[in-house]
Amino acid sequence: MRIAALDLGSNSFHLLVADVHPDGTFEPVTREKDMLRLGDDVARYGRISESSADRAVASVRRLRQL
Repeated sequence: MRIAALDLGSNSFHLLVADVHPDGTFEPVTREKDMLRLGDDVARYGRISESSADRAVASVRRLRQL
């Protein structure tokens, strides 16, 4: 079975796609990482800017396609 996991953090988004075997082991198929630095916006402005939010949505869309 092939599964994917997204880790959406304050500084980076990570994707791991892996083939999982019946014995519970897995073999990574692909790994991707986008550095978004959303935490910098929050530290400076107390919120995520519209442009950073747009980049985050675009990143999730790109990772979803993979």
